[in-house]
Amino acid sequence: MRVYKRLFAPRFIFCCSVFFFRFFFYNNQMQGLKKLIV
Repeated sequence: MRVYKRLFAPRFIFCCSVFFFRFFFYNNQMQGLKKLIV
């Protein structure tokens, strides 16, 4: 289980970061940074 977690966790974190970055970039393009922060 430890080996599986070590292999799975980095991929999961990477996928989450990529998804969040895409979502953030899309929102930033469409609505603007001010709307996203406020």
